[in-house]
Amino acid sequence: MTNPEEASPRRSRVRVWLAPAIVVSLLMALLATMYLAYVVDPSKHLHGFPIALVDQDSGDVIGGKPTNVGKQISDALVQQTPSDKIDLRGLGINEAQQQLNSGNVYGAIVIPSDFTKRLGISPPPAWCPAMSLSRSSPSIPIRGPGHSRRRSCR
Repeated sequence: MTNPEEASPRRSRVRVWLAPAIVVSLLMALLATMYLAYVVDPSKHLHGFPIALVDQDSGDVIGGKPTNVGKQISDALVQQTPSDKIDLRGLGINEAQQQLNSGNVYGAIVIPSDFTKRLGISPPPAWCPAMSLSRSSPSIPIRGPGHSRRRSCR
């Protein structure tokens, strides 16, 4: 059997470490709970997330008409992005880089200067990938399984 004199110091050492271990465990559980509460529904906690929008596209003539796809995309982004969730800032490239470096914006969407030109000269793809559509939009017909193979886009 164990000597009662040896058991007493062991128990006191366990008691010394037991209280801090319990406190640290409870603190870690509290922090994990707080973190998960924000991660579960990020859109609920997202307010004014600053993003820079840099449209450098100069446009091009496509099909005999002057076209600027970059401007169309940037205008659509500004109109379709909820302003209460994301603060989309139209900036120049230098100002966007400065704000990224200073931490005033968290990211940047950059449309290059030759974006429309590249779209105008690129050949159409040889095939279109199959698309899966949900029934959330009843006006879009959903084709059967025989139509899921690759088809020409031309």
